[in-house]
Amino acid sequence: MNKRLFSIFVLLLLALPLAGLSDSKAGRPFSDKDLRGSYGFSWDGQLLAGPFIGPVAAVGIITADGRGNITAVRTLNVTGTLVLQQTAVGTYQVNPDGTGTAEFTITTVSPSGFPDTQETFSSVINRRGDNVPFIATGAGVVAQGIAWPQ
Repeated sequence: MNKRLFSIFVLLLLALPLAGLSDSKAGRPFSDKDLRGSYGFSWDGQLLAGPFIGPVAAVGIITADGRGNITAVRTLNVTGTLVLQQTAVGTYQVNPDGTGTAEFTITTVSPSGFPDTQETFSSVINRRGDNVPFIATGAGVVAQGIAWPQ
């Protein structure tokens, strides 16, 4: 193979990974519109303060409207002894780099009698939209999780 043909071949090989960047989403900033629809989620961590201290885990469905509003339902297991059915209403913001935040008011549906609480999370979305890793950012809790499109 002559040098010129070899050079063209190498350039083509180097250009192939860049071909995916021509996608219409590539290069444009993220926004709230990039997070919309229903997502399953799970998270786990530790409660470090409050009436319950110890492990905590949750699963549920969260729905984002693409305009910064969010609702959720979840089952929360607290220290392996208390299972709560909860709903959440809140807001979210997606930054141009794909990072974001969410703030929720959590209402316990069952068992009744628990006061509403506030929770905050930070996240990052990707261009493929196949998952959204997140962490809790409120005082007294260390938790991480992931959400995926339904």
